Amino acid sequence: MAQRYASNSEPEYSNSSGKYSRSYKSGDRNGTSAPGRTYNPDYVSHGTYRQPTSLVLIDGTHALITTKLTGEIYSFNTEDQSISLAFSDGHRQFQRIIQLDGDMIAVTDTLNNELVVCRFDQKANRCIEVAVTKIAGGSNGLYFDPVASELWVTSAWAQRLYRFDVDCDGDQSLKHASLTLIQSIDLPMCGGQVLCLPGSGVVMVTDAFGCEYVMLDQTSGDTINHAELYEHNICELAMIDDGKAVLFPQQLLNGLTAALESDITWGNFLSNNVRIIATERLVKHTGSSIYTGSKFLPIGEFGNGAGDPTSMAMNGRNDIAVTVGGTNQLAIGTLDGLRFRFVDLGFRPIDCEFTPDGKTVIVINQFSDSISLVDLETRTAEHVALGALRPTTETEHGEMLFHDSTLSHDSWMSCQSCHTGGHTNGLLTDNFTDKSYRSPKRVLSLLGQAETSPYSWAGTMQTLEDQVAFSIKSTMASDEAVRSEDVDHLSQYVRTLKRPPSIVQARTDAAQNVQEQAGISRGKEFFAAAGCLDCHGGSHYTNTGVFDVGMSDERELREFNPPSLVAVSQRQNSLFHDGRAKSIHDVVIKENHQMPSDATDDQRLDLIHFLMSL
Repeated sequence: MAQRYASNSEPEYSNSSGKYSRSYKSGDRNGTSAPGRTYNPDYVSHGTYRQPTSLVLIDGTHALITTKLTGEIYSFNTEDQSISLAFSDGHRQFQRIIQLDGDMIAVTDTLNNELVVCRFDQKANRCIEVAVTKIAGGSNGLYFDPVASELWVTSAWAQRLYRFDVDCDGDQSLKHASLTLIQSIDLPMCGGQVLCLPGSGVVMVTDAFGCEYVMLDQTSGDTINHAELYEHNICELAMIDDGKAVLFPQQLLNGLTAALESDITWGNFLSNNVRIIATERLVKHTGSSIYTGSKFLPIGEFGNGAGDPTSMAMNGRNDIAVTVGGTNQLAIGTLDGLRFRFVDLGFRPIDCEFTPDGKTVIVINQFSDSISLVDLETRTAEHVALGALRPTTETEHGEMLFHDSTLSHDSWMSCQSCHTGGHTNGLLTDNFTDKSYRSPKRVLSLLGQAETSPYSWAGTMQTLEDQVAFSIKSTMASDEAVRSEDVDHLSQYVRTLKRPPSIVQARTDAAQNVQEQAGISRGKEFFAAAGCLDCHGGSHYTNTGVFDVGMSDERELREFNPPSLVAVSQRQNSLFHDGRAKSIHDVVIKENHQMPSDATDDQRLDLIHFLMSL
């Protein structure tokens, strides 16, 4: 049975050796929060840690919930609050789920880079796999166009958008489905959210990590507009006014301010918001003119920055709900309102849906393996556990902390805010790690970088623990003393973050053709002959020293620690300390970075091929 939202005890993380006393902030925040505390799960040694990631309301009463760590799909009955295991495959890791036609669903499997189509049998309360297809580079965003019966899938690492024809057939007792690839479209950035806009004939795709987006012709796939927003971490795309406007939760990092408590307090350094922009502006404009006539709904406020929005839902009656993963809350407001109200939930709410009557919001909480049912009128919540939950390990505790905005001053940001998915948003931030002020530097990726000390652009942090402790105390301006166990656990988690595949690896299922292999091989030879290994050597293609790189920052600092070139193709829209190069091509051709004076055009092209393959 559901537990009533009434706990007055502080929640604690726990592991097999006991309990961690790190607690989330909760309770009343400037009169905006519902009474009660964050849901605190019970931990048992025989339990399972599932990490629910996504949900879809398949009909009026059944919500299907996917899990990351166990490859399961649960069926949750909203009327009697019963939970059934509808699908289980321990060799999968599910990330996103959407509804196709009728009782058909599509689920992304990030472990095997597959897209899985299932039929939900309501009577048996189970999901039956009916189709599966490989997605080169792994699937990320999903959108189904019911009119054309087409499924659009983005890939972050292949930097692509895939378009499938979905064919479902059969009677009510047994359905089959097929996915036919219609089109594969190369993107100028890592593919994130995707949305088809009826009437305008365009498809919008956002960057999975940074600020870029493209508008594509829905029929041909040709690029209509490629532009850059001010915002990043766009976790959802939705439309209003019959597609005339697009709205999305997002975070806004201001590179013109610094990580000072005074700038953080009011959201001047980093803010959390919902943005509404006219589709016509997104299609035809670039730069600041995109925002003409746009609307801005701040989620965070003084005392509660509401760090890290993770999903959004609307009920058709002007109400909007946003899950705030960093503070374990649901923000409830209206499209024409000026202020959100908050309800405390479980650990890291990550997805939500309104019930058909628009009166209740169903929320899943990733780190507490729980479901929250939020009454819109009373702003109270009931909680249901997916099942028995085991204690978390120290590394899993580090993952929780990585996404915990209460580590920062007034809960405005977490590590995830700038290092989306452990990667980088590609933006500039003045966080003082180079011991200077008013000289913002590009956010560095953490994926596969744990053993590339020293850290920071100036090489000022000798160990990962030093960097983590500094980030909590200085960059995030923590309101509390930095705890050594938090630093240790965060560092353990960062060390588990694997390097992404290069774009060449992600786009190529088989070995490269002979011509590509030859170009990469020649580029590797030129890389060594040109002296690039002096700064970018070893298996990580980096160095422990600092070097004069022929360019300076605002404080005339010219010596930088060379960042690792591993998977540099996945951050190629923002390179160098100030992001001045927008591609590897820019580094080699436009910036002529450390190129020998006699380098030929062919050698430069081969070098680009080699760097794209790392």
